[in-house]
Amino acid sequence: MSGVEEEDEAVESMLFVHRSVNIYKIPPRVGLASYRAAEWKEVIATCRIKVLSRGKDATIRLEESHTGELFAETPVRMPLDKYVEPVLDSSRFFVLRLEEEGDKNHAFVGINFEERGVAFDFNVALQDHLRQVEREEKPAMDWGPSKDLSLKPGQSLQIKLKVKKSAASASASASSIALPLSGAAMPPPGGSKRRAQMEAAAAAASNSGTGLGGADNDWADFGDFQAALPAAEGAADAGFGDFGEGLGGDGFG
Repeated sequence: MSGVEEEDEAVESMLFVHRSVNIYKIPPRVGLASYRAAEWKEVIATCRIKVLSRGKDATIRLEESHTGELFAETPVRMPLDKYVEPVLDSSRFFVLRLEEEGDKNHAFVGINFEERGVAFDFNVALQDHLRQVEREEKPAMDWGPSKDLSLKPGQSLQIKLKVKKSAASASASASSIALPLSGAAMPPPGGSKRRAQMEAAAAAASNSGTGLGGADNDWADFGDFQAALPAAEGAADAGFGDFGEGLGGDGFG
């Protein structure tokens, strides 16, 4: 079936209708300036207005209010403002480009809706029709054959996530690795060795009969304690021995 036959068989639908609009004789445009409704003074007719569509074509029809006879008509095409132009000083007034089918001549008239909401509905009906025509003429996107991405029976989906360790957790991990695995006791610090030397000196002084205290001398003889200290240091060093040899090596070197 050809495109012409399809247009002939297309169903005519009414996109908009309003019972009464005033038709004005408008003065010629001056240069490229927009029309102003305040300059329109002469009403030449009062008509019923309809917007009819048949397929991709649409027409604005002005009919005699009492007889229904055709007064004039305007095609609805792109660019829309070439055929239906809003005026500069009101949203209720429009300028229509009147054309007769098969005739290259045209004329301009003004129309006026009494209510702003009706004028808005009229403009929306024209815009909706042109958008629908544009969608139909735009080629459809070819997405290719559809793919079945659903999981088959027995299939599973694995997701691997990379988790970054925080600075606190990394420090805690390093501390746990630094601990000895065998649970062996660490060597005594220097303070413990010094305390052992002092205890050995006190024992040596006690054995020599001087002591660090007594009934007759509360403070004892500090000189005896100093004399016994070198000998006690040697005994304490002999008691600890070489810590490196105890570990089977040359110390911490």
